[in-house]
Amino acid sequence: MPRLSAIQDPILAELAGQLRFTPRASLLRQIERAEELGALVDAGQQYPREWLIYRVTGFRPTKSAAVSTSGKSLLGSLSAFVESLCEAAAVRPEDLPPGSMDVDALCRRWSVSRKTIDRARRQGLVARRVEAPGARQLMFTVRSAEAYAARAAPGPSPQGKRLSEEARGRIVRRARRYQRRFGWSINQCAVRMAGRFGCSSEAIRQMLKRHDAALGAQAVFGERGPPNEREQEVAFRALRRGLRASEVGRRLGRDGRSVRRAALLRRAWLLRHLTLGGPGSEVFDRPDASAVLLDRPAVRGAGGASIPRAAGAFLELAAQAAANERHVERDLAVALHFLRWRARGGLTALEDSAPTAEQVDAIETDLRRVSRLKSALVRGELGLLLGTARRRLGIEPSQLPERQLRGLLDALFEAVCASVDRFDPFAGGRLAAPSGLALDRAALAWMRANPLERPADTRARRAQAPPRTDGGERWTDAWQRWLEPDVRVPGVLSRLSEEDARLLRERFGLGGVWASTTVEVAARQGMTPARVTRWERRAVACALAMARSGVG
Repeated sequence: MPRLSAIQDPILAELAGQLRFTPRASLLRQIERAEELGALVDAGQQYPREWLIYRVTGFRPTKSAAVSTSGKSLLGSLSAFVESLCEAAAVRPEDLPPGSMDVDALCRRWSVSRKTIDRARRQGLVARRVEAPGARQLMFTVRSAEAYAARAAPGPSPQGKRLSEEARGRIVRRARRYQRRFGWSINQCAVRMAGRFGCSSEAIRQMLKRHDAALGAQAVFGERGPPNEREQEVAFRALRRGLRASEVGRRLGRDGRSVRRAALLRRAWLLRHLTLGGPGSEVFDRPDASAVLLDRPAVRGAGGASIPRAAGAFLELAAQAAANERHVERDLAVALHFLRWRARGGLTALEDSAPTAEQVDAIETDLRRVSRLKSALVRGELGLLLGTARRRLGIEPSQLPERQLRGLLDALFEAVCASVDRFDPFAGGRLAAPSGLALDRAALAWMRANPLERPADTRARRAQAPPRTDGGERWTDAWQRWLEPDVRVPGVLSRLSEEDARLLRERFGLGGVWASTTVEVAARQGMTPARVTRWERRAVACALAMARSGVG
């Protein structure tokens, strides 16, 4: 049973949250209406929020922000939306219309694999989650299957043909020669021969795999299967620390290409499990949206908006921080939500089994930029955060014990970050309004859970407790845990060579520099993106070696 997918489309994600507590009878009707969208939505059209709400609920909102979404985004999240409603309604087999099919029946009907069905669910094929006896399962109604089939025509290619025995022999002989002379993998051989024999590369690859499985030790390639989850995680962590792919490959029993592929699959897996909701606008669909929204001075200057983790430095910054001006706040928030929207679109286009390095890197770079913009918006609310803490505590926050002070600052910081994620710059308000309410609630909740200690106890606790040093900066988003470089890297940039330091600043958006993709850096440096990636790993390895040795 596949896990419940995240709803990437922001309008559907918001609507799913609102309908979660709807009575079961109403939810069943809304599931039927939502499933009808699979036949109505055109991937190339835009659909306003009011239309979607009306199509699903039958209710037409009278006042709503002018927000729309693309048909491609809707189709990519429609099945996840319906499945979440099914979870809320606890749909049973008797709730399904006659003729509904499970995954295996649909695979037989279309002569496709389960992986093809999973891919189709992200392209508009709507599934329902059913509470079957002993387990949950995915079911597909006849209407849903026919609507998707009319649009996508699933099934084997009509041009496909069976290979003759003579052609199979020639393919095996060619593959053996390619592997012996050039060291090619089974995939490279299949791609090379697909055009020559008039069939798909996948058909040749599967034929060669069956041939090798029958020969055993005398196989042409003798390759292992795809990397498992543990190997992907090991490869990802190792390359992130700057280790060479060939060194990691020797430990895993694989070549360098397989190690890089395993790390790429892990990065794509991490991205797919993010929820990137947020407000949108028709402006985001304009061809010049990137140039218009991201080239503004407030946006480009937000790269250095870091926030210290240490409590003392945090309070000092909060005491000096000034609120962002209205136009600066709006520019930052619009750019932030545009980048989240663009990353969301990139995730929709990301293939499960064949993500490209350029696709993954573009999404990761946009998310790094989002975090820098978010830090700039949060810095503008630090004065409000400090004022709320003083008002609710009745004392200066610095008078709290260190443990309580860190807990309070963490709770208030998370409240501001959540407010930034929900803030809609197109609605005309200021960020201070939702931030103030969220801070007040967070402060009250923290005080109820953490009774203040008496001053005498505070002094005694501080006298007994060893001093604590929390270096580095605060992260505003969960993905920074694996997208940011090692926390030791920024501290040694000044000791690296000028070229290596500039590269790391450009790639990770450090020191006030706007983060760049490998393609952008390669264009400026006159080299290939793959060479930029290797350079980046060498620079990271050098920085970590300096940090460990203390050599300057």
